[in-house]
Amino acid sequence: MVTRRLAALLLALAALRWPAELREDMLAEWSAEVHTLAGTGRHWPMLRFAASLAATRARVRPFSLATTARRAWAGLRLLFVLPVAALAVGTLGGWFPLLAIAGAVLMAVLGRTAVPRRMPVTVLIPAVTVPGCALYTVFCALGTSNVVKSGQYALGNLVFCAGLTLILAVVARLVHRRRQRQAWLAGIVGAVIAADVAVAVAVSYLGHTGLHPAGAPMWFVAAITGTGFGLPHPNAEEIFTIRDILDPPIFLALAGLALGAVVTARARIPATADG
Repeated sequence: MVTRRLAALLLALAALRWPAELREDMLAEWSAEVHTLAGTGRHWPMLRFAASLAATRARVRPFSLATTARRAWAGLRLLFVLPVAALAVGTLGGWFPLLAIAGAVLMAVLGRTAVPRRMPVTVLIPAVTVPGCALYTVFCALGTSNVVKSGQYALGNLVFCAGLTLILAVVARLVHRRRQRQAWLAGIVGAVIAADVAVAVAVSYLGHTGLHPAGAPMWFVAAITGTGFGLPHPNAEEIFTIRDILDPPIFLALAGLALGAVVTARARIPATADG
């Protein structure tokens, strides 16, 4: 019907006057009223209603306690609740290799559901890297009174956070080009490399003479799996030392959370949009 289409156009114009986060709700409410008027054959009141909305500017943004609470929870969940969950999952993952991997997958799934709408990827990347690494640093520091060891934790986490941030930027670019499989692969491999470098730097910071440097590329993987895969280094004693210094499964859980969030957020943006 011509009048219905005209009313729909007027409502769309009216919605543009409202804040982006309220447009969908307001448009749904107005559309329901238009549908009621059209259903009773009151076409002129329907057009008058739609035209009045299109001509009226939304001067005051209505306060909604539910909307405010929902936004606050979304931010709290992303910046604190999920990073704490990743620390817990990673700590449990230190007992069994499969549990560490399953924990990373679980955090990736949770990360996919925790991305706030309209959050730019440039804001999201530090939001899913800095809080988790900072909380892990605090968690490690509270567990020791050794200042040097606290610096070791901080250095390892800083290296991992920086490496993961760079990897996520690459992942976001790949997803933007609609290459999600390559993005996941690059993210997983890159996160493992970043974690391995972080572990190597943290271990080397104290100058552990009991760890052979030839096994450094395998330190993270060995700490996760609990085996040196038959290589001379790292051996069982070295793996124990690495696990005593850091909890590598936590790096895995934090990486899973970050990858799930960034891949999901970037996939929502059209490929023609600016990166």
